[in-house]
Order: sequence, then C-alpha cells, then structure tokens
Amino acid sequence: MENKVRSSNFELLRILALLMIILDHIVIHCMNGQLVGSQTILNQPMFFKRMQLLNIAMTFGYIGNNIFILISGYFLISKTDKSNLLKTASKLLSQQGFAATILVLLTASVQIIKKNSISWLLNIDIFNNMAWFVGFYFMIIVIAYLFLNRFLAKLDMNEYLIFLAVLFVFVEMGWTGEMIESIATGLRVLLNGVFLFALGGFIHRFEPLRNIKVYIFFIVLLLSYGLIYISNYNTTNVNIANYIATGSQGVFQQSIATYANYHIGIELISISLFAIFMRLHIGSNKVVNFFGAATFMVYLTHDNTFFYAIWSRLNWILFLVNSPVKFVIVHIGMAIFTFIFGVIMYGLYLGLSKIIKENLRRIFLQQ
Repeated sequence: MENKVRSSNFELLRILALLMIILDHIVIHCMNGQLVGSQTILNQPMFFKRMQLLNIAMTFGYIGNNIFILISGYFLISKTDKSNLLKTASKLLSQQGFAATILVLLTASVQIIKKNSISWLLNIDIFNNMAWFVGFYFMIIVIAYLFLNRFLAKLDMNEYLIFLAVLFVFVEMGWTGEMIESIATGLRVLLNGVFLFALGGFIHRFEPLRNIKVYIFFIVLLLSYGLIYISNYNTTNVNIANYIATGSQGVFQQSIATYANYHIGIELISISLFAIFMRLHIGSNKVVNFFGAATFMVYLTHDNTFFYAIWSRLNWILFLVNSPVKFVIVHIGMAIFTFIFGVIMYGLYLGLSKIIKENLRRIFLQQ
C-alpha cells in the first residue's frame, strides 16, 4: 500500500504499532471479561494501582491505528494516480480473503481434532466483518487519491497549517465533534484519520520536525502518559470514595478506561512516537521490512474469536494480582506469539500468490 522501497525505521514503527494493537485487544477481549464478576479478586480498592497497567494498555490500540495513518500520509501524500486505488483494493481484498479462509479452515480443523463442541467456530461471514480498520483505512486512501492530495499540493506551508489547525479543532472540540458525529456515525473518527494522513504529508513535505530535538518528543510522550495516569488515578479515587461513602456494601467494581482515536493524549503520543522513529537511522533491513510488510495480515488474523479463546486460556487477573512484572512479560509474550502466527500466514499468502501468478493463464483461462 506504500512505496515499494521500504524504510526500515518506519517498518519497525509498523511492527511496534501492530504489537500495541494486539496488546490492547488482549485487554479488551479477554482481560476485561475476566475482570467482570463478583468473584474477581481484583475487584477490591487495594488493587487500583495495578489496574493502571490495564488502563495504560487500553491506549495502545488507538495509538497503533493513528501511527498507521501517519505513515500512510507520509508516503502517499504525493500520489495522485487514481489507478493505484485498484492496486490497493486488490491487496486489501486478497489478503482479507486469504485470512478469512485460513481462519474458517483452522477453526474447523481444531474442532475435528478436539472432537467437542466449541463456541468460536468461524464461518465465511467473517470476511465481511473483519477488522473495522480495513474499511476505515481504505476510505482515507480513496479520499486522498480522489481529491485530498491534489488539494494539499496547491497549498503553501501557511495555508497547509491553517487547514490542519481547522480540521484538528473541529475534531477535538466537544460541540463540533458531536455535531460531526451526528451527521454520520464514525465521521468524527474518519475526519481525524484525514487529519493524521494530511499531517503525515505535511511532515514529509515541509520537514517541520527536523530542527526539534528528539528529547522533546520523549518529554511529550511522558507528560501525555503522566496526565492519562493521573486522570485514571483521579477517577478511581472518586469511585473508591463513593464506595466507602455508601458503606462499602457489595463488590467494588474496578473500571477500565476507554479512549478514542481523537483523544488529545492519544494524538500527542502517536505523533511523538512517529517523530522519534523518523529520526532512527538503521538503513534497510530485509527481516524488519518483511515483518513490517506482514503487519496487515497480522491485523486480519488476530482479531477474532479463535484468538480470543487462546488468550482466555490464561488467568490474566491472577497474573496481575501475584506479579505485575510477570503479567507484563506474559502479556508481551502472547502478543509476540500472535504476531508471529500472522507473519507465518503472510508467508503462506505470498507463496500462494506467487504460484497463482505463475500459473494464471493455465488455471483460469481456456487454452
């Protein structure tokens, strides 16, 4: 979907972004469910500090999504040939079709081997419901190729900045954001994606970050997470105070924070990580580039009930209660395992694609 010549620093950033998304999905689709219920040991006020690990992890998916759009804008802002839309669509659909087929066959195979009824058997309907981000991403690319890139190419630096500022304010402000969302569900998120795509292009075209010292971005990163931590700390302490005020009757239900792609902290962290990795000078590494190219397939293969069932085999709450360090290690380890599975599927996809291309005429056309 991007230039064929890949920069390994950006590919490394893709890998990090996808791992962050997986870490987030493990919390959303597995840990969150284990946390709900009166018998969960973490549902006591004394454990609220450890819960901050989950609250921080809940930011990762949105950051990862934003990073992918920033990278796309950085490399695709100068592309105006509409014929590239066909190429992009074919890549998205072919990988999506392959991933859906593999998941259907894989879950059926597990069912046959285990010989018992399982609730996460997948059917081909998954093709139409895989990863919301796919359609979101394609919509932004369509907007870019049809008119956005041509429009932005006509702007000088000041005009471009005004466009970014106005779009950012519309997305970030509560009233305007709600107004946008009332027009069409998801429109606010889409406009935020357009903003990030255009921002990536602005960074590429005018190099505004070139003279900013890299430690500034680390400071922004730390301050943003600091404010997120304090915000969650404040919310939890209010919940504890209310729990005590009501006589501490019943179960204290721990809460996991929720965010949005356009959350100001998420935006700042995403941009800071992008700026940091943009400064890396690691040349071109074939292994890193291959893993980076595989991220879309990893995205498709991991977010489904098959992997939810795998993740749920672990008692995450017990890990968090007994050893936060072990919890973090196991969490990251499971994300890496999930990522590697997707990379293997990407390798199979490339092999199958090569076979089909080499035998295209013989397979599909009459001689």
